Amino acid sequence: MKARKKFTFICGIIDTTFKVIKCKCPHDAKLLELLEVQALPLPPNCDEKKLSDLWLETLKKMGYDHHPVIVCLPRNQATCRYLKVPAVTPSQIEKMSHLQASRYLPYPANELVTAFDIISADKEGYAYINLTIVQKDNIVRLLNILKDLRASSVSIILSSYALLDLYLLLKPGDHQITMMIDVDAQQAELAVVASKKLLFSRSIKLNRQAFEWKSALFDEIDKTLETYMESVSSEPIRKFALVGASSALDELKEALAAKFSLPAEILTLGPKINIPPNLSAAVLNSEVSFAACLGLCLKEPQASLNLLPQEIKNEAHKLISRKKSLQAVALALVVMMAWGVGSVKHLDNREMYLERLRSELSKISKTAKPLEDIERRFELLEARSLNVSSSLDILHELHAIVPLEATLISMSFEENRQVLLRGQSPELNSIFELVERIEKSSVFKPFSIKVRYATKKKTASGDMVDFEIECLKK
Repeated sequence: MKARKKFTFICGIIDTTFKVIKCKCPHDAKLLELLEVQALPLPPNCDEKKLSDLWLETLKKMGYDHHPVIVCLPRNQATCRYLKVPAVTPSQIEKMSHLQASRYLPYPANELVTAFDIISADKEGYAYINLTIVQKDNIVRLLNILKDLRASSVSIILSSYALLDLYLLLKPGDHQITMMIDVDAQQAELAVVASKKLLFSRSIKLNRQAFEWKSALFDEIDKTLETYMESVSSEPIRKFALVGASSALDELKEALAAKFSLPAEILTLGPKINIPPNLSAAVLNSEVSFAACLGLCLKEPQASLNLLPQEIKNEAHKLISRKKSLQAVALALVVMMAWGVGSVKHLDNREMYLERLRSELSKISKTAKPLEDIERRFELLEARSLNVSSSLDILHELHAIVPLEATLISMSFEENRQVLLRGQSPELNSIFELVERIEKSSVFKPFSIKVRYATKKKTASGDMVDFEIECLKK
């Protein structure tokens, strides 16, 4: 059977344009190589079904065969916040981020999808992160559109991080605070980057046909800089870097330098990206920007930035763990077979060796049978003990594992069904520590654990977080 070539398809829908790039998988080549590029206008009244058909038809014409698909999510579909959180493990930050999300959008946590990037950590034990929040309905809609593609893997990454990766390719040794401006047909994205990290980003509407479009853009840049310096850092930006629609960049470069008295540079794609001559005009002279899509061609998406719903991420983790287990078993079998073959080679008569094995197995089976019966009884008793957790067992275990900082106020117990724990803690970190201990506890092994809510409130003794942990029988 002919092996499927290692290609990746990068897709994005910005305003009224569907963009697709086919490239070699990032880890297959030192130089990014584009193979095909498309920018198609969306049909009028384009619903999910029409989008799905357009997506499938376009990719098939480009040689799609269930290859990996990376979706570039437009910045205007997400909310981003720069936060300070306890510097714990990435898995705990992920849980913390999910709970924090509902503070910034008027939806419960289970209707939001989050991603995060750790910017830095301080000596006091806190991490500074960029939190990305998207309504789950928007992500589910995208996944429904992609369903018929049956891709081998799907990632959804915010366009701002794609612009960061493109900047790191084109300016690898630059650590200055820089504002990237990606000029597209009907909008522009502003991304502040420094020291290989995205610090802040915004998306704005942009009508380049209007007479004063540059003045409107400058107003938005002023607002962006003001918000960035209030919420992220008091250190100002040092320069501008421009990408996107080529016809607008030269005049914008001069106007920016004059207005803000800062250097402005147009980033050249050519030297670091292998663009075939037949695609050069489509990419370099287009009135739409391929900058973000190009950024997603450069490397494997970072797991914490993937905007897939948590349940899909969990399933992916299980599949990866199962695959690793199967690989380990296969390796062990190969080693055993190699050892067995090597041993047999030292025997003059292989049939005699096999007969001797059969005889020994027969003796062992007779001796082992009573032991097997006893073992089965122990297994049955063990299974019963694991599956039935009494309220006394649970209370005793909770007394041992609840962190000192957390206080349990009530416990609701329904035998063989669920346990509800309600309590308070002065900080989120203690709640996640409690959840981690419960998940590791043998008493709670038959249960799946979930934080239903963690809400901060002010009390006479200071800030306090009310929480509820649900333990459902598997």
